[in-house]
Amino acid sequence: FDPKLSLYYRTFEFAESLGNARSILSNAAKDVNVVSDDDLVAAFETANDARLKAYKKMRRFVNGARASGVDNSTLRKILRASGVSSQYTSRLVRGKPAPKWRVGKTFLKGAIKRAGLLIDRETAREMKRRKQFVRSAARALQ
Repeated sequence: FDPKLSLYYRTFEFAESLGNARSILSNAAKDVNVVSDDDLVAAFETANDARLKAYKKMRRFVNGARASGVDNSTLRKILRASGVSSQYTSRLVRGKPAPKWRVGKTFLKGAIKRAGLLIDRETAREMKRRKQFVRSAARALQ
């Protein structure tokens, strides 16, 4: 058992889980069919719950590696080397709760562009509205 190597490989599972959480939200928001604000809130909550669950699981692995003798500096290096963001790395190493989920400015950017090009302007405008709604809901719900 090599705790450093084990932690390194666990980071890939963590990244995949975070990606799956983002997909829950983005798939709901970019649906070309009618999606209510309540549906968007529910998708955000489900996605955020999945993100927090993945974070807690990763924090247990970090704590396990620490208990096996890996120092904080090495933990940081392993997490950063495998692509874990500096914000997540810092919180994981310090044993802090997950950071708030900030839905970025690029959320749905490609979907909005494709909707305007392939479907119609109305659908693109609706997706843009959804983007703004989700970003503000994310700030309010956390």
